[in-house]
Amino acid sequence: MFEKNTIYMSNKQIFSLKDCPGFDLQITGNNNKIYLNSFEGSGKVKIVMPTENNTFEFGTNNIVIRNLNVLVTNAPRCKTENIFIKIGNNNRFQGNVTILSPTGTKSENENKGRVIIGNYNLFAEGIFFHGRQDHLLYDIKTKERINNEASIVLENDIWIGSLVHFLPKAYVSTDSVIGMNSLVNKEFRQNNVLLAGSPAKIKKQNIAWNIYLDDSYLTMETPMEGAL
Repeated sequence: MFEKNTIYMSNKQIFSLKDCPGFDLQITGNNNKIYLNSFEGSGKVKIVMPTENNTFEFGTNNIVIRNLNVLVTNAPRCKTENIFIKIGNNNRFQGNVTILSPTGTKSENENKGRVIIGNYNLFAEGIFFHGRQDHLLYDIKTKERINNEASIVLENDIWIGSLVHFLPKAYVSTDSVIGMNSLVNKEFRQNNVLLAGSPAKIKKQNIAWNIYLDDSYLTMETPMEGAL
């Protein structure tokens, strides 16, 4: 694993699992680049990557209370490569969160094989990023593919409720809330919205949220200030 891939912990290249406590690395592919940082919490970060030419970045000051699973695997008769997954800084993963990567692209310059999570996001229990197209859909008249590859992007300061699922093309802007059991399958480029439903729709606009229930939100600059 360490001979065929480049793995960093806190900007220092490592060559042993003992140098990345809290991480369960199952990197059996080649030529992958993994950038890790230590995190708080009793959970584990599991990374499964039997594929090649992918990049995973895990930022600083994150909290993992339970398990965070990152799965970059091949689809049937489709080689997964050139995936880029980035988890930013100061995110809090309360429950089990799974990221199943997109299928990938032929070129590392394409923007379709990405899962990007920004900063200061709060994740509840049982959240699933279904980035991969498991099977192909096509128009029976034109024979053109319908479910094309697409990325999943979350910006900053987002509260994601329990059992939310993200599909390709999902994009959620800053300072938003996603209600539990929602299915996000398209772009929401407007800040400060409440999303809910399957598929998710904008239920309220001009909203904000805070991790505390008292009146401290009146003076706090970010929703999770002091909680990380």
